[in-house]
Amino acid sequence: MSLKCDVIGCEENARSQEAGAICSKHSQQRYNDSSKGKGWPRAGDELEVGSCRIEERGEHQQQDHLRDHGKGQQQDQQQDQQQEDQQEDQQEDQQQQEDQQQQEDQQQQEDQQEDQQEDQQEDQQEDQQQDQQEDQQEDQQEEEENVLDTIQDIFKKKEKEIADLRKEIEDLKENGCKAEQQKIIDEDGNEIEIAGPVHYCFNAVLELCKARKLPYLCGPAGSGKTTIAQQIGDALGLETYITGALQTKFELVGFRSATGEYQETSLYKAFKYGGVFLFDEMDSSLAPALVAFNALLENGHYDFCGEKVERHPDFIAIAGANTIGHGATITYSGRTPLDRATLDRFAFIDFQYDNNLEALISGVDCIGKPKKINYRYKWRNKDSDKMDSCQEYAEKVTAYRSAAQSLNIQHIISPRATKNGCEMIRRGWKMSFIEDVFVWRGIEKIQSDRIKKESQKYMEKK
Repeated sequence: MSLKCDVIGCEENARSQEAGAICSKHSQQRYNDSSKGKGWPRAGDELEVGSCRIEERGEHQQQDHLRDHGKGQQQDQQQDQQQEDQQEDQQEDQQQQEDQQQQEDQQQQEDQQEDQQEDQQEDQQEDQQQDQQEDQQEDQQEEEENVLDTIQDIFKKKEKEIADLRKEIEDLKENGCKAEQQKIIDEDGNEIEIAGPVHYCFNAVLELCKARKLPYLCGPAGSGKTTIAQQIGDALGLETYITGALQTKFELVGFRSATGEYQETSLYKAFKYGGVFLFDEMDSSLAPALVAFNALLENGHYDFCGEKVERHPDFIAIAGANTIGHGATITYSGRTPLDRATLDRFAFIDFQYDNNLEALISGVDCIGKPKKINYRYKWRNKDSDKMDSCQEYAEKVTAYRSAAQSLNIQHIISPRATKNGCEMIRRGWKMSFIEDVFVWRGIEKIQSDRIKKESQKYMEKK
């Protein structure tokens, strides 16, 4: 059976029978009154509507009622305290949120300021780099303009120098360097006309060429080796062919192209049709070319890429070199040693500068002590009745050979020196000059003097 609320005029069901039967509404009212300091009604008191009336009960029920009433107050206090704590926590959370938001806003402002500063710095750096690039471009452009100006100045200066040189050349051609016809007397007393002045060795070289010997013109650069070869060709009425230093055999004797066509060389033309062939800078050539040239000189024929060619009677070979064939020197460092067998075929001519010729081609007075142009009386006997003896020369050559072998001096004195020397003696040459040309070619003077001294022993035995 449900109980009714003890409050007068209230018909609501009671919530509990402990400490008086009251409903939920008046239970809240009781709590509010107690929190305001109003006293709690005892049993038997009658209150107005909104208050609780407690009927008289036993003492035990009253104690329970008071205990429950105290518990309710304590719970109400705890709830109030919890609400206050919650409010404080909410206020603290709100304050923390506000502080955090403020910090975030401040941090955002600082970040924005830093970003702005970085952007400004980057803009400044870009401006500086752009300014530097513009300055560098301007400097580079200015430097290029200066270089162009310098080059233009150099070109103008060189053009002027070239114009002056051309003018000098024209003046030399008109005045000082005319190729006047020179009259040269050969061994038979005939006059030969050649263009321009000649070197003082001209007649000696011409005599060797007529005798079909092989002159080896050993002299410094610019001494006139090429010019004298051309003049020899003019004097003999032959075509002159000239080639420089060679590296391979095929540069000398020719080769066949991909189509099978033979590519002729200067040597092929001179050897087959006759002519003067100058092998200039022979001491700068390599072994393959020299071996082929040596074989060609040894035989009366040569195989030019499958074509066997007989040597023409008017084929004349001349060698031009800057050294005696022993290899590089301080002055001519790019020279190679020549094979002794190759050197043995040639007649050495000491081909030095001709001061008289230099003055003639320069259109000035003679420079220094002039040489005799025909060079005749150095290598020829004036009196034909006082010719040197071939027998004496042959004996001296064999004595020189024995002396060289005794001294262990590596110098070839072959029978070719005897044969060629005797032929030139019969042409009126002096023995002393013949020895220089055919015996002592390519040897140092100190060694030749030793051989001459040692040879006296062998001459006395005979």
